[in-house]
Amino acid sequence: MRDAGCDAEESVMFRATASEKTSPMSGLDVLRIGAVLLVTAQHALSLTRHNDWSSFRSLNVGQVGVTIFLGISALLGNTSRRRPVEWLVQRLRRLFPAYWLVMIVCFLLAWATSYKKFTPGQVVSQMLGTGFLTHPDSLVNVATWFITLLLVCYVCLFFARVVNRPVLVPLLLIFATILYAGLTDRLWPHGRYWSWMHTTTFFACSVLATACPANRRMQGFLAAGIVVLLGAPFSIAFVYTGLTLVLVGASLGIPEVPRVVHTVASYSYEYYLIHGIFLIATTRALRGYPVLAVVCGVSLAALASVPLQKTVRYPWAETIRDSWTLHRSSRHRAPGPSTVGSSSES
Repeated sequence: MRDAGCDAEESVMFRATASEKTSPMSGLDVLRIGAVLLVTAQHALSLTRHNDWSSFRSLNVGQVGVTIFLGISALLGNTSRRRPVEWLVQRLRRLFPAYWLVMIVCFLLAWATSYKKFTPGQVVSQMLGTGFLTHPDSLVNVATWFITLLLVCYVCLFFARVVNRPVLVPLLLIFATILYAGLTDRLWPHGRYWSWMHTTTFFACSVLATACPANRRMQGFLAAGIVVLLGAPFSIAFVYTGLTLVLVGASLGIPEVPRVVHTVASYSYEYYLIHGIFLIATTRALRGYPVLAVVCGVSLAALASVPLQKTVRYPWAETIRDSWTLHRSSRHRAPGPSTVGSSSES
């Protein structure tokens, strides 16, 4: 999730591509926090049996948050100066360690409490990040369906960068996705159509991020977003994509913000992975007190996201290797048995 991901390394690179004196990453951090709040609101309302409050007509606040995350990821992915393979490896290294750790805990909790039933095949699929494709109706830690969607988008972007067609490939994918959705939308169960709307937004942001010069990127996103929003009467998909483009464009014009905003935003991915666990626990433990339950769940998830990030980003391999090297060197430096006596006797 910036992502759905925008880490510090990508942030520095993105700053390097912009000619503006203000930091474009500042606005994206604000937008990322807003997206997290929207997703949290969706899950909190659902768990407290107020799911109808989370939608305005066909516009769902949680899905708006997910779309925003994908828009940010697409923007940063297309402005990164890393080579394709290096970029994809770096993205996977950012996504999977925290995801794996959280999912191990989730599967253990689900098994110990009998909260959900699952098979070994589902464990393998979810650990690979493909759970939404293979077990969409029985996911453990449902919020992680987003990982599958993000991986699909990353693979498409990787292909576009490998063939050096960063505009043409996303455009073709937009048309292919819309065509496929138009042919199959009526056959999908309720809720499945979110995926094609999100991927369309990701590809649209990819095209704009590449086609617009750094000093015209804000105007390009705003203009494209307004044009897309004109299609709102025809499909709710236009609202999601257009709204995301407008918000991303507006965020690029936000000047530098307090450091605390950057700090909070840097934990958004880890928080996303675990917030559902804590919300479920607190809403069950504090039945009859929905507001207190949500406040406690959000607070605990926010606190837990800090050690989670520290754990997965800690250089375990380097530390173990350095410790082993130090141990071996100390053994080599240790004095051996004295040979003075034996020498003199000889």
